[in-house]
Amino acid sequence: FVGPFADALFGMKVGEIRGPVRSQFGYHIIRLDGIQPAAGKTFEEARAQLESDLRRDRATDRFGDIQEQLQSKLSEPNADLGALAREFKLQQGDIADYLRGEGAPPLGAAPALQELLFGDPPLTSGKLGGPVLLGDNALAIVKVLEHRRPEPKPIAAVRAAIVAAITRERENAAASQGAQALRAKLAAGGSLDEAAAALGLKVDPAHFVGRNDPSIPLEVRTAVFAAAKPAGKPVDIALALTTGGAAVAAITQVRTGPAGQDSQAQVERVQEAAGRAGLAEALAYVAEVRRTASVRKNPKAFE
Repeated sequence: FVGPFADALFGMKVGEIRGPVRSQFGYHIIRLDGIQPAAGKTFEEARAQLESDLRRDRATDRFGDIQEQLQSKLSEPNADLGALAREFKLQQGDIADYLRGEGAPPLGAAPALQELLFGDPPLTSGKLGGPVLLGDNALAIVKVLEHRRPEPKPIAAVRAAIVAAITRERENAAASQGAQALRAKLAAGGSLDEAAAALGLKVDPAHFVGRNDPSIPLEVRTAVFAAAKPAGKPVDIALALTTGGAAVAAITQVRTGPAGQDSQAQVERVQEAAGRAGLAEALAYVAEVRRTASVRKNPKAFE
């Protein structure tokens, strides 16, 4: 509940009526009919969640240990890619052309890997680099065989990609125009179901969605929650999607969700991802310092 409502409610006794209480939504008359104490879970009820959390925590710790061990091994003067892959049970493979800005499967174009291979200075030929995080649960160590200067590709090699890009661009433009036309019909008083049916489109039934609802594309959720609240009639929005196509939505009703609706599991996932990102940055910093630092030993310090 919003603050003023909650403050009044949790200060009441059973059977009490209080009000009017003013909040951002207007004035409220509140009657408290009963209080239910919070109920905790038994061990058996919580067992599945506890086991899942334990497995996740152990996997996270193991993942971090492997990163540190690989980092230590890579700093050794005679580190060998094949030997490390066998020791840590890493999948091995060769990539014929790993391109700046584009990458290549199966490693993709992770920014950390791009920076390692093509940074200033780039990873030199014959040298090992990493470990580099490629996601929440994947990392890689790499060895550069050679660097080649970029060369323009023959038109025959890129023709299919060019045609596909032009086709996709035209399709997206047509989808955006169609979405704007559909929105105009709605603004004129038309029905979303009828207008969509005339275009052969399917409309999802009206239902409430949350700010973090993964079933709705992020761009659509952002536009919906940034739009004005409906006052007597629906608020219609239309937008082009960066992933291609377009979307039209009619906002008919808005309600406020309970405070703290994000589950503890979501918070933990965010914290876990942030921790891994921080660890990756720290390892990358240590690797860069070791690669670029000039170190001189003082023999007397070891006497």
